Amino acid sequence: MNLVMIAYYALSAFLVVILGWNFIKEKKKADDALLYLLVILPLLLRLLRIK
Repeated sequence: MNLVMIAYYALSAFLVVILGWNFIKEKKKADDALLYLLVILPLLLRLLRIK
């Protein structure tokens, strides 16, 4: 893998961790939790290399 792909996966992993933390902390609004989940899903699939 080249440097750009490594940076891309590192950035994706960083975003998944931050969004996952916000998803776990979200207790009041189910709508916001669903939006976090919708953003996390494509990033997580990319990290797992599932298209």
